[in-house]
Amino acid sequence: MSGASVKRRWVLYVSGFDPAGPAKYHQLYKEQSALAASLLQAQIEVGERSNRAADKLAQWPVRHVPVNSQAAAVETDFVFARWDDLVRQNWLPLRNVQQVWAFLQAFFATHWLYWRSGAMLRMLRLARPPALALILPLLITLGGLLLMLSTISLGVWSGISSLYLDQKVAFAGIGTARSAIIFIVISIIWFIAAWQFEKRWHSLWLLRSFIFTRLQALGQTPDLEARLDLHAQHIRKAAASGLYDEILVIGHSSGCIMASLTLARALPLSAPSSSQISLLTLGHWWPLLTCLPQAKAQHLELAHLSQHEHITWVDASAAADGCCFAFKDPLLALPQSIQRAHIAKIRPKLVSTRWHTLFTAAQYLALKRDRFRFHFQYLYATPKLGDCDFYAITSSSQSLAERFASIPSVKA
Repeated sequence: MSGASVKRRWVLYVSGFDPAGPAKYHQLYKEQSALAASLLQAQIEVGERSNRAADKLAQWPVRHVPVNSQAAAVETDFVFARWDDLVRQNWLPLRNVQQVWAFLQAFFATHWLYWRSGAMLRMLRLARPPALALILPLLITLGGLLLMLSTISLGVWSGISSLYLDQKVAFAGIGTARSAIIFIVISIIWFIAAWQFEKRWHSLWLLRSFIFTRLQALGQTPDLEARLDLHAQHIRKAAASGLYDEILVIGHSSGCIMASLTLARALPLSAPSSSQISLLTLGHWWPLLTCLPQAKAQHLELAHLSQHEHITWVDASAAADGCCFAFKDPLLALPQSIQRAHIAKIRPKLVSTRWHTLFTAAQYLALKRDRFRFHFQYLYATPKLGDCDFYAITSSSQSLAERFASIPSVKA
């Protein structure tokens, strides 16, 4: 639809590894679109949510009405692709000792796969912040286990020394009570450090997604594969209907992986020539799969997606977002053999959200302090209107291709 404005749009949105369902995202869309409307000089009317449980979808209508313009209203069918039920099934709760042990087993198995396959080192070379966000919890956990073993050893040695050794000689002159106090102090410091790290990064959430990605790479998520196939069918139906000027697939965080795979499985589409097919990825985590040699199926699907040059693919991220691979082309981390065999016709245009220009210095500093909230800013309104405004992209008359046509790609 070169040069034409969007009058009707179909959006398929795929959330990240989030146990919350469409109710949360519908409410977020209503609240944040109301804040964005004044900057867009429009009324954004968000309708009621309808759930299609059998199709694993939720949907709500969006109507964008310009206030000081004679331009026509834009109608958007916003479809939420559900996989939150699968996330809840794989959430790995930590309510008792058995669950903690199961989590630790999965956690260490995941790290072992990424280290022995070289994937973790490749991710470190690609972008340090997200890789360190996965490595630091490992170091903290190992430190805690070492501390626990030391405490146990202290207790055992204390008992032996009290029976067979002169108490003054035990622990090289340090009394049992004093040693215990030292270990208690170290334990408190470790706990505070671990708690602060979790508070800032929500690392347990991130690690659950990390563990799930290992299962996906190893082909151990059949329910997810069936769900992606189902959502791909809905993309085909929407494209074939001829009702829409733009078919826009959006993924956030690890949802970028699911959105890309879903669109790849839907291709080729029997869409009218006037319909624009677009993919928007926000704060992607693709290297979790592209760096793993075991994820051969996903590598081929990503390569397949890159063959379709009629698709507009934009990847938006923020340099300060340590919870994503900012400004990194997902195709670059594919194995060289696949890159040689499948020469990409399209690559994502890498763009910056430039949030530092949309907030005051104080607001931006406060936002950056909460790394987890910062990673969700892609879905929130901003004080000033930016190129990557989620509500302009999903409700206004500009297609994704038009919006970013003149914006240069960021060089990482």
